[in-house]
Amino acid sequence: MFRDVLDREIARSIRYGDRASLAVFEITTANFRPGKPGDKAPSYGEYVAQVFARIARRSDVVLRLDTNRFAVVLSECDADGAALFVYRLRTQLSMSAYARNEDGSGIYARGIGGSVQWTPEFADARSYVDAAFADLERNRREMDAEQARFRAHPPSPREGKIAS
Repeated sequence: MFRDVLDREIARSIRYGDRASLAVFEITTANFRPGKPGDKAPSYGEYVAQVFARIARRSDVVLRLDTNRFAVVLSECDADGAALFVYRLRTQLSMSAYARNEDGSGIYARGIGGSVQWTPEFADARSYVDAAFADLERNRREMDAEQARFRAHPPSPREGKIAS
């Protein structure tokens, strides 16, 4: 189904010059603490579906690619709009816990995303998808580097406070 949706969107873009973008996401669980060995985190599927439903437009097509990867075909959306979509989805996912550990602490869904606007060089679905996942990997490297810098140089307790 994913390939069919992409093939149709590519054909429409070639014919009419429409602006379309593709966003891809990889979702993981954060802060899960198993009560006993072998426990698995509760599924985030319903929570992630609700977030996608809030963020995506009715004209967008949201697809689950596998257990933890999703794609969104964004119609009439340029590169900036697609990047903003990725940011909004990541932010909404992290806003609240989707489940609780036995100790009451929250379990969160975390996402990394990437996007690419369609251009004529993406004449087939594979090249379009590869470009979106390449952007996801670039974003992952940037986030990993930023987290490493933060761990190496955490802010002091006074940073970020407004002087009175």
